[in-house]
This record gives sequence, structure tokens and C-alpha cells, in this order.
Amino acid sequence: AKYEWFKLWFHKSRYDTKAPLSTFSVWGGDDSRFVTDRHILGLTFEKMIFTGFDVRAQFEYDDYRFDDGTIYEDNPMAGEASPPTGGSGRFLRKMAAVDRRYEWKLQASYVPTLELQALAGAELEYLDLVRWHFPEVWEASGLESPDFTNVHVGTFIQAQYSPFAMLAVTGGTRFDWDEIYGGVVSPRAGVVLRLPAGFHVKGLFGSAFKGPSFHDLFYFRKNAFYGSPEVDPEKSFTGEAEIGFAAAGWLRMNATFFYTLIQDLIGYSSHPRTEPLAGEDGFPESQRPEGTADQTYSQKTNKGDVTTMGVEGEVWLQPLDRVTLPVRSPDPGER
Repeated sequence: AKYEWFKLWFHKSRYDTKAPLSTFSVWGGDDSRFVTDRHILGLTFEKMIFTGFDVRAQFEYDDYRFDDGTIYEDNPMAGEASPPTGGSGRFLRKMAAVDRRYEWKLQASYVPTLELQALAGAELEYLDLVRWHFPEVWEASGLESPDFTNVHVGTFIQAQYSPFAMLAVTGGTRFDWDEIYGGVVSPRAGVVLRLPAGFHVKGLFGSAFKGPSFHDLFYFRKNAFYGSPEVDPEKSFTGEAEIGFAAAGWLRMNATFFYTLIQDLIGYSSHPRTEPLAGEDGFPESQRPEGTADQTYSQKTNKGDVTTMGVEGEVWLQPLDRVTLPVRSPDPGER
């Protein structure tokens, strides 16, 4: 629905894999499928305040969860409710998970001249989460529901300046602060130079990050696998250099070299069960590792760095109005 500068929308989706939820399913079919429901409600305000200055504000509510109407199997061979005591011993326990987000976004763009463009904005997200778990098993074990809340704030600014037609320079940065893992700065920059005779060169640098999920942070399976509240976000730094040529709208060619460094990859590492968990206060005392030094458990940690590099080429040819021949090289990335 739209009214002047406002737009209201609603989205609903139901995801069904069309396959049994687990190899423990006896019947299969609709009653044991991995089914989720999602509802999104959004409101947007967008208006030009004065010539060259636009403002956009948005609120969005996003609710994503297991379908509450899903029927989970008991043990049909034994004719008993779960957990079974006889028969095949195969059944599906009830599961629960909710991802509920409230997001506010504000963005302003300013184009005072044809040579200068600027963009700035801020975002706020409040997350209300129930991590994936088996509620009946947790209740029987005396565990509380794994409910979490989190606040995430982001701000960004970017500008593009073209002092003359042949040159365009872009620069910007983004700062994110998360209640759990703190602040992260992500700068970016780019230069494009258009040369005579249809040639151009381009240089780009950018950085980004991937924050740890709540599964990475707080998952546990006693004496076997654990997340870690102490892991840092994964960070990436990418540089590109490109040279290209274009001729009269019927031919385009370019070759690009790229290099990416990814730091603080998140993965499991093994520890003796006599060694305390990292961030052990984030786990119920009854679920912490027990055993001897020759027995082990795995916990999430930042394992190290990895690099990727390669050269990519592309040719686009249109000899006739109705014939197009795009050719692109495969990615020969190396690690």
C-alpha cells in the first residue's frame, strides 16, 4: 500500500524442503518435513527534501520460525509417545527456534553537483532469538529455554568525486557495533580512470566482516561440541586491478586481477575434557565437559587466515543487433 511518501508492505512465506526432516523419520510426508514460516512487515518513508537531497527511512519487523503447526512423530511401531521405550526406536522430537528482528534504517543522499555525490546512513537492529533446540529434552534435563537478545548498530558514509570526465574517485567507511563482539570498521575505496581510444583502468579496495552466529557462540552438545562467546568476527580484505577496452558499443573486453585475505576464520579445535571451556560462563554448568585428559571435546575458535587470488577475463561481442557472444574465463582462484 502507498500513500504519498509512505509505503507499507507485508510478506509471508512458507518453506518446505519436500523431504523428511531427518533420517529418523518413520513415516516421512507432510507431518515430519522441515517446515518454516516467515512474516515480514515493513514501512518506508522516502522524500526529496530539496533539490539533490533525498531522505529514506524504513522500519521492518521480521519473524522467522519453525511452523507451529508441524506435527512431530511419536514412535508408531511402539505406539508410545516420545521418548520411546520399545519398537523401532525411531521418531522425531519436537523442535523450536525463533528469529525475530526489529530493524530501523535511515539514509540520506546528497548530489550538489554533477561531480560530487554523497551518501550517509545509520541502522539499528534489535534481535529477539530462541536458538534451535529440543524443548521437551531441555525441560527434562532442567535446562532453561535458550533465549537471547542482541543490539546491533551500524553507520556508514560514502562519497564519489569526479573532478573531470576521465576520473572518478570513490571512498567510504562503515562502522558496526555489536553487543557481543564489539566494534568493527570496514573501509573501502575505488579509482576509475578512462583513457583515450576506449581504454580504462580501475583499482578497488574493500573490506567486510561476518559476525559469529548464535550457533557459533552458544551451541553445546555435552562432552562433544561447543560454541564460544569469545570468537571474533571473520574479516575480509579484497583488492582488484582491472584494465578494459570498449569499441563503439559492439565490443567490450576486460582483465581483472584480484586478491582476498580472510582473517580469523571460525572453526572447531580439539581440547582435553579437563581443560575449561573458553567463555564457560555462557554454558549451563551441567553441560560443561567431564572426563579425563585423554578424552576430548571440540569448541569453536578463530583458527587463522586464508588467501584467494586469481585473474579473470571477459569478452562481450555483438557483431549484429540480434547476436550477442559473451565469453568469460573460469575463476582460477588459488588458496
